[in-house]
Amino acid sequence: MKIIIAIYTIFVSSLAFGHGGGLDSCGGHNDRQNGDYHVHNYSAADACERSSVREPPPTPTVKKSKSGICHVSGSTYYAQTKNFTAYRSLKNCLNSGGRLPKR
Repeated sequence: MKIIIAIYTIFVSSLAFGHGGGLDSCGGHNDRQNGDYHVHNYSAADACERSSVREPPPTPTVKKSKSGICHVSGSTYYAQTKNFTAYRSLKNCLNSGGRLPKR
């Protein structure tokens, strides 16, 4: 009986492992919900930008930070925002639950 329980436990726990998430060679994928390109693996994206084999992911027009602030390209904190979700427009960022910066 103990052997059956051990085999069952191993089988069930193996189902709990995550999958790769369908990321492309640049470390991202198209976000179907918002219609934008979304990067998960920034080291792969950096390598992709240096590679001449594949075109790098599109530069986002708007970055939504982890705190939910939408930074437009050229704004004060745009370049400093490293952990973000990319959007092609401010409207898409705001519709996703983001907000404008206070200043």
